[in-house]
Amino acid sequence: MLRLPQFLALLLLIPSSSFFFPRSAFPHLPPILSSTSSPINEMEAWLASNDVATAAAKHTETATFRGLILLSTPTTTQSPLITLPKKLALSTTSTQNWDVDLATQLLTEICLGSTSSLSGYVSLLSSGAYGSSSTPLSSTLDSFKIPESCNSEPLPNWTAPNSLRHWTPEERSYLVEACGSRGQRALDASVKQLRSWIELTGSPSSNISSTFDIKDNRVLWFVWAMEAVHSRAFMGIAGVENSGAVTAALVAQGLGLVSGCAGVGFDEFPLVVVGGVAFAVGLGFNVFKGLVNPKEVLMLPYIDSANHDESSQNAIEYNPLKQEFELVCKGDQTPDSELFISYGERSPVDLLINFGIVKGGKAGRETDRRIMVDMLQK
Repeated sequence: MLRLPQFLALLLLIPSSSFFFPRSAFPHLPPILSSTSSPINEMEAWLASNDVATAAAKHTETATFRGLILLSTPTTTQSPLITLPKKLALSTTSTQNWDVDLATQLLTEICLGSTSSLSGYVSLLSSGAYGSSSTPLSSTLDSFKIPESCNSEPLPNWTAPNSLRHWTPEERSYLVEACGSRGQRALDASVKQLRSWIELTGSPSSNISSTFDIKDNRVLWFVWAMEAVHSRAFMGIAGVENSGAVTAALVAQGLGLVSGCAGVGFDEFPLVVVGGVAFAVGLGFNVFKGLVNPKEVLMLPYIDSANHDESSQNAIEYNPLKQEFELVCKGDQTPDSELFISYGERSPVDLLINFGIVKGGKAGRETDRRIMVDMLQK
């Protein structure tokens, strides 16, 4: 069985009687904002303090602050639109527990508050609840002694609020009614994934079908971090450009998840089983070229704010000499248009489970989930 890092294991030893079901676990509520500055301003100030230019693209004012609008276009198709030093990325070379590793790192940065080296990024992901303007939640992180106050903090808004794990029973029923067995398989895959995350915390999951069923705030925090990771993580494969032609099987092979693993088919949503835990193949993965370690998985601030469009020709490349990630525009781009990146060829079910979007829709823009189901039928 995959074991949690000591940080999360100790977190789960704290009695749960003091925890509450936070208002922000409900995706339709407005985001929690910092009282002193907007998350976008905090993010841009943090980027500027790390010499990252933000003149080319700005964040959109959506509830999750995901989406980038072009302010200017590069002089050539080879000129990077955005450059990000590797030191600002969260990364892991783990295989089986890559998502747990990244989620733990993210939670650690949140506990650090304004003292985090990723404070602006944390502020953006948490809708301003934590990060640049917040005080540290723990002064003893080095010894992994997380105080109760850290765990009883309100949960930030979900980073992928329209993903299936957050749908109400009525919305789920409509999905099955409209899409039949395909909709049911999507729900089954979503529940299987959520329960596998909960089981990693040592908590029972048999009665859990959605995030509305989770009453333990500690578990909600872990699920929040896993959702952020699965909807934003990138993987490098040396010598391979970002392309829709890169298949889920290739991504899984690059992660070392295929050999010796039993495959579980959900039509267009392949899963692999590792140590008894089901992982969706290629979740949240965009592949890019140039990384020295092809199995490294990363979260890239600023760059990962761009929404997914399978047809996008824009590429993410790694410059090993400068130790920088570069977002390069490969197609025609015009100012005031949205900047997209491709996460490769993704099935409609995969997109709905992990990103809360549907093919043919504007990523993150659908507010009526019935419309999303109708689009899923097309």
